[in-house]
Amino acid sequence: MDERRRFPRYDFRGEGRLILPSGESNSEVNFTSLSEQGCRIRSFMIPAPGQKCRLAFDWDGREFESDAEVRWRTPGGEAGLHFAPLNDANLNLVRRICATLHLKPAAPVPPRPESE
Repeated sequence: MDERRRFPRYDFRGEGRLILPSGESNSEVNFTSLSEQGCRIRSFMIPAPGQKCRLAFDWDGREFESDAEVRWRTPGGEAGLHFAPLNDANLNLVRRICATLHLKPAAPVPPRPESE
């Protein structure tokens, strides 16, 4: 198994917004997992792997918004996002959220797409 993960994943159910590159509309997303370095989402509109975007969501009255990169996506509308380095406020928020969640069992990382 090609294990690229360095931080544990936590089950996270929530909604947010994927802010797509200029000229494209925003997309609503549903989270399935969260970590300090990224997340797994479901959405109808996901840029191709390697594309930059922004991710935003609210949790417990606090706003999270960060640059991210699409690392992988599936034809079924799932994607893995990797956060750009988080500022202290966003990092602390993600850590607070993860502290309230259940650890996600280890599972194989989806295969890297050969081409898109």
